Amino acid sequence: MTITRSYITNELFDAFLFCKYKSYLLLNNVDSQGNEYIELTSKLDRRFYFEVQQNLSTTQGNNPEPRYESLQPLNLYTGQDLLFDISIAEDNCHSQIDAVKRIPGKSKLGLFHYEPLIFYREANTDKRSRLSLSYRAFVLGKMQGKMPEYGTIISGSKLTKSRIRLSPYFEDVSQIVSSLLDYIKHQNKPSFFLNHHCDICQFKNHCREEALATDHLSLLRGISETEIIRHNRKGIFTVTQLSYTFRARRKPKRAKPSAPPHSYPLQALALRENKIYIHGNPQLPRARVHMYFDVEGLPTRGFDYLIGLIIDENGSQQHHFFWADSEEQQQEAYIQFLQTLQLYDNYLLFHFGSYDKLALRRMRSHLSDEYQIILDDIQKRTVNLLSIIHPHVYFPTWSNSLKEIAKFLGFEWSDSKASGLQSIVWRENWESTQNPTIKDQLIQYNHDDCLALKRVTKPRLG
Repeated sequence: MTITRSYITNELFDAFLFCKYKSYLLLNNVDSQGNEYIELTSKLDRRFYFEVQQNLSTTQGNNPEPRYESLQPLNLYTGQDLLFDISIAEDNCHSQIDAVKRIPGKSKLGLFHYEPLIFYREANTDKRSRLSLSYRAFVLGKMQGKMPEYGTIISGSKLTKSRIRLSPYFEDVSQIVSSLLDYIKHQNKPSFFLNHHCDICQFKNHCREEALATDHLSLLRGISETEIIRHNRKGIFTVTQLSYTFRARRKPKRAKPSAPPHSYPLQALALRENKIYIHGNPQLPRARVHMYFDVEGLPTRGFDYLIGLIIDENGSQQHHFFWADSEEQQQEAYIQFLQTLQLYDNYLLFHFGSYDKLALRRMRSHLSDEYQIILDDIQKRTVNLLSIIHPHVYFPTWSNSLKEIAKFLGFEWSDSKASGLQSIVWRENWESTQNPTIKDQLIQYNHDDCLALKRVTKPRLG
C-alpha cells in the first residue's frame, strides 16, 4: 500500500487513539464498509452537535439558529466571544474544531486568544476524549501563537461541561503527530492487531480477512499486544504455532487455592483440535431455582431499558421481561424485576459478563431504601458464568463471547443479524418511530440471549 494523504486530520488522530493500524488504512484510502451502527452514531453525533450549538448560542445571547457554514481562521481575528465550526491548517496538521471561546491573553490575534470546545455525545469522558480535545488545542495554538491552557468537553444528555487542563496531554499529542507524520513521510506501517474497537470499525471485514489469512495471534480475543510481541520474539507468529506450546503443569501442593490464569496456548489448542478442554476444577453453585437474566441498555446514556428473565424451576420455564419506554420509566422496570425475584427464596441468578452486574449497581441509585436492601440481597445470589468459563473452560472459539460459545453448542438466535450493537440501532430506531415490530425484535433478541445463557450453563448443571 502507498500513502495517499499528506497531512493529519481529526479523523486520523482520533483513529490512532483506538488503533494505529486503522489510521494507516485511512491514510491509504483503503475501501471501508459501513453498517447501520456507524450510520446511526454519525446521525446521533450530528444531532448532538446542533443541540449543543443551539444551547450555547442561546446562553451566550447569539443567534440561536444552528450555523452550518464552516468558519475559517480569519474569523478568529474578529475577537467574537464564541465561534463554531472552525477549520484550521498549520504544519501538516488540519483540524475542525466544534467551537472556540475567547480568553484574555496576548497572542498573534491581539490581546486575546481562544480555547477549544468539543461536543462529546457520551456521558462519560475518558483519556481518549481529552487527547482528542488536546489535538484541536495543539493545532489552534500553532495558528494563534499561544497554546491554550484549558479546553472544554461538553458531554452527555445533560450537556455537562468539563474544563480540562491541557498541558499534561500535549506531550502525548506531539508523539502521536510524529508517528502519523512518519507513516506519511516514510511509508512506515504499524503493527497489525485486532482489538475491541474492531466491532465498530469500518475496516472490520478487511482486518478480519487479513488476520485469518495469516492466522494472526490477535484472532484470540483478549490477548494483549504485549503478549503477542513476547511470543513473536520466541518465533511464534500464528495461532497454530501457539497451540503446540501448551504444557499442562501440576499445581504445587502448598499453593494457595486460586483460579488459574487464562491460557491462550490452551485456547489455541482447543481451536486446532476442535475440542472443549477443562483446566483446573471449575465449580458451579447450585440452587433449587436457576434464573437467567440479561439487560439491554444504551451505554452512552446510562439507560437500561429492558431486563429479560428466564426462571427454571423443577423443569418448568417462565419468561418475563421488563420494558421502559423512557428513562422516566426505568425505575418502574427495575422495581417490577425485583418484585418478581422476591417471590422466590432458594435461587441463583445467572448472567454473562460484567454489563449485567454493573446494571444492577446502576439500578441501586434509582431505588428507595427499601428496594436497595432487596437489591443488595439479590446481588449476593448472582453468578457471572463468564468468570467460571474464562479460567477453566476452553471452547474451540476465537473468543469467550456468549454468541460464539452458544453457537458452538448449537444455539441459534431468531434473527441472524442480532447483536449488542444491532440492539442499539433497533432501540434508537424504535424511539424515533415507536414501531411495535422493532420492540418485538428487541424483546425476542433479549429472550434469545437468556436462552443462550441457559444453554451454556445447563451442561454443567447435569
